[in-house]
Amino acid sequence: MKTSEERLRLALDATSEAIFDWDLEANNYFFSSKLFLILNYLPEEFNLNFEKFIKLIHPDDLKLVNDIINDYKKLERDSHEVIFRLFSKNYDWRWILWKGKLIKDKNSSFSKRIVGTFADFTERIHLEENLKKRNRALRIISEINSVIISTENEALLLNKICNIIKDIGGYPFIWFG
Repeated sequence: MKTSEERLRLALDATSEAIFDWDLEANNYFFSSKLFLILNYLPEEFNLNFEKFIKLIHPDDLKLVNDIINDYKKLERDSHEVIFRLFSKNYDWRWILWKGKLIKDKNSSFSKRIVGTFADFTERIHLEENLKKRNRALRIISEINSVIISTENEALLLNKICNIIKDIGGYPFIWFG
């Protein structure tokens, strides 16, 4: 027994993901210490329970998380994989990949527990956003280059350039002063 507990502790320490176990019958929660680290807390600094956890969820993501939990309780979902935001000690939002699975009783008549993982996706989300911005800027530059080559009238050229920046860049309007 001691060997398996040690093996589990070492495995939890080695992974970058946090694990959770929510016993729906007893209403007990377990969050591994990695969740605290993802949120920039020391484990002893933050006594996390489900009510505190819900308060950390971004308001725009709260319905998604609550819907998943309610689906589990009603046996309408067996697993999930979603990304949502949690508020950290550093006063920023951490993007979390949340994977979970429902454990039913042996007769599959009620939800017994939900188990799963939390992984910090913040850096990946920021990298993807930066890549989209760079790709959009490169597309704007490419389109403008094409217009410069094919347009001789200066007023028409500026008008076309403004439309490219507005349309591809997603800006509501362009103003030159």
